[in-house]
Amino acid sequence: MKINYTLLMMVLVIGLMTNCNTSPKNNPQAATEKMADASDDCIDESLKGEYPCTKENRPVCGCDGNTYANPCLAKKAGVSKTTDGPCTSGSNKATSYIIQLDPSAFPELEKFEKDNPGSDRPTSDGESEGEKFAKKQIIKFAKEKLDINPSQITQYYSGILFGFAATIPANKIDSFLTKLKSLKEISSYEVDGVMDINNN
Repeated sequence: MKINYTLLMMVLVIGLMTNCNTSPKNNPQAATEKMADASDDCIDESLKGEYPCTKENRPVCGCDGNTYANPCLAKKAGVSKTTDGPCTSGSNKATSYIIQLDPSAFPELEKFEKDNPGSDRPTSDGESEGEKFAKKQIIKFAKEKLDINPSQITQYYSGILFGFAATIPANKIDSFLTKLKSLKEISSYEVDGVMDINNN
């Protein structure tokens, strides 16, 4: 009987030790995994899609730290939680820029127009094939040269003004401005109504 009692006590002690060691407090890896799971809740892949959004300017701050021009664009990027207004970092806030590109730096545009007569006519969705092609060029340029995601772009311009408007989070503005001022493809940019001409 004594042996069984001792055995039972040993099993209980081992069980308690195991529970203590696997708690997040004593197991940093488990705690990290739990935190990662919580942050993963921000992006919901099922929300992502190519559905249309209006050009309404009603900025929201996504749980991913990025500002979106309106709730629809945030949802389109897969962001599951937003708060009204642009993202802020302390007293700083996200800033909207209007960037004018130099069309001559994009020879693909002229080639596309020559190869596709009538590409300036609107299609059933209201955009011409020329505008769609220009938008692709803008997205590619913004991503590769300025590290801007399409979800940050709030407006595209493909007529007399060729370029785009984008919202930049406060913590990325310094590096963004450094790139912006060094690129020959950018003829000018505007922030808060003030224009700066690039002299590259």
